[in-house]
Amino acid sequence: MGAACTTTLQRLLTEEPDALLGALTAAARGAGFASLWHAQTGAWQEEIRILKEVAAALVARRREAAKWPVLLEFAIPRRGRRIDAVILAGGAIVVTEFKVGATTFDSASVWQAQDYALDLRDFHEASGNRPILDRLRVQPNRARRSSAIWM
Repeated sequence: MGAACTTTLQRLLTEEPDALLGALTAAARGAGFASLWHAQTGAWQEEIRILKEVAAALVARRREAAKWPVLLEFAIPRRGRRIDAVILAGGAIVVTEFKVGATTFDSASVWQAQDYALDLRDFHEASGNRPILDRLRVQPNRARRSSAIWM
C-alpha cells in the first residue's frame, strides 16, 4: 500500500517531469503491470504538468504549502484502486482524479472522484477525521469540478 511516488509541493516544482514519470512507470512495473500503455504514460505527463502549475500557485499564495505532501497513484486500502493524486493540505485532504483526453464531465467520472474521497474516509483510518475534498480535472478543455466531504 502507499503511493507510487511521494513528494512535496516544493520538490514537485523543482523535480524534472521525466524523474516523476520514471517513478510512476517503475511502480507500475513493480506492481505487476509488465507493459504500460502509451496513453497512460501520456496521461501521467499531462498530470505532472498540471500539478506543477497547481504547486506553483499554492506555494505563491501560502508559503507553508511548500511542505504539503503530494502522493501520486495512491493505493486505497482494501479497494484495489488508485487515486491519481492526493495532496495533504494542512488539515485537509485533496483527492484529485484526472481525465486526460476527455472533453466533458460525465456522471461516472464525477462519481469516481467522490467515491475515492469516501473510500479514504471509510477505509483509511488516518483520513477519517479530516475534511476531504474531491477534485475532478478534465483535459484538454481545462474544465474543473470539486466538492467537499466533511467528516
